[in-house]
Amino acid sequence: MRPAKKGRIGTIMVTPAKLPVNDSPSPLMRTAIVSTGLLAFGTVVALSLPAPRSGTTQPEAASPDRAETLDPPFQDRPGACKLIETAVSRGDPTMAQRLANCRAN
Repeated sequence: MRPAKKGRIGTIMVTPAKLPVNDSPSPLMRTAIVSTGLLAFGTVVALSLPAPRSGTTQPEAASPDRAETLDPPFQDRPGACKLIETAVSRGDPTMAQRLANCRAN
């Protein structure tokens, strides 16, 4: 004997496969994002640099007197001769002639 047919208890539903969600921005959007980032970085770097000073001169108080600039480079001749002697004692052959000139003056 066969069991009595029973009706269906429920409907079997099949859900469709999930499509992958594309969360990444489009290539054009990526280009815009990178360009904006580089522009922001360049702006920060440019603002952190010191301002250019073209055509500016030193204030008059900071410039040396005219008389000082016309003086010979070695105002301390004994000190200069001492430095030349030290260079000669360390084996600098080019300073030997300068030492002779220094002693002559």
